[in-house]
Amino acid sequence: MDFLRSAAGARIDPNVLEFKELAGEPREQDLKGVDFIGEEASELQTLFDAEEGYDINLGAGEIERMGALRKRFPDSSPDSDPACAGAVLRAYRSMLLERCKAHESGSLEKIAGYARGEATSLPGKELRAAIEKDKLLSERFPEFQKAFLAYPKEPGKNLDAKLYWSKEAIDGRPGIILGQRVLCRLRDGALLAEKQIYVGHSYNSLHSIVGAIPSGKGTLVFSTTRMFTDEIVGFGSSLRHALAAREMQSSLLGQYGNLRPLLEKWLKAREKGGADTDSARGQKDAPADGRQPAIAR
Repeated sequence: MDFLRSAAGARIDPNVLEFKELAGEPREQDLKGVDFIGEEASELQTLFDAEEGYDINLGAGEIERMGALRKRFPDSSPDSDPACAGAVLRAYRSMLLERCKAHESGSLEKIAGYARGEATSLPGKELRAAIEKDKLLSERFPEFQKAFLAYPKEPGKNLDAKLYWSKEAIDGRPGIILGQRVLCRLRDGALLAEKQIYVGHSYNSLHSIVGAIPSGKGTLVFSTTRMFTDEIVGFGSSLRHALAAREMQSSLLGQYGNLRPLLEKWLKAREKGGADTDSARGQKDAPADGRQPAIAR
């Protein structure tokens, strides 16, 4: 479980491009690494053009802030004006920080929604429903379920919780994710629970559990995942549900395939006294072809 909580453990998923845990109360400097460089810079244009709908996940107030930037830069765009791109990036980092602070002040009830036009998607409500209806937690780990729902209002015993941000490849686009991982050490095992409280696009939220408990002479490792999205409803939804399930299955198989070599590498590093950092990159810090980041940090 320590490995899965580590930055090295984040590399299990090949779609993870960057990962950083936040230590203590969320601060502006914790999100300095959030950026879209090279070919990813088109995401800044998507943010700049943000409207209510499904292309990007922002609340009504956040969309208004992007609208204010369009008035400030009426003849510019992030694609062509570094000053405009920098302003968009700083505004987005500020929004992410506000979301982190809101969650830490009130957990699920304070998670901001996504403006969809006539409706608002509520990831906090989705996550509460997922955790409450998780039969594995309610039947085998009810105390942990109660603490996980109430955190941080009621920290609970033996819980180690940390927020994180990551940049991941989602549907062929880079997307920023804010989440919380909670590690619970049991008398004879451990649980690692995760809730993604913000996702940049493509889906709304995610709840997952990974556990390890004794089973005979060995250890039983199990996991459950539940994802929420607004984008596979309506005509043809059955097909899109099947495709989404197939994509998730493929992703999970890929992660388990990466688990052994990465775990062995991590264990060897620990034996040699190597310290694991709080951030991980699935790519090199700079593009392989020598291109410079599109935005100066």
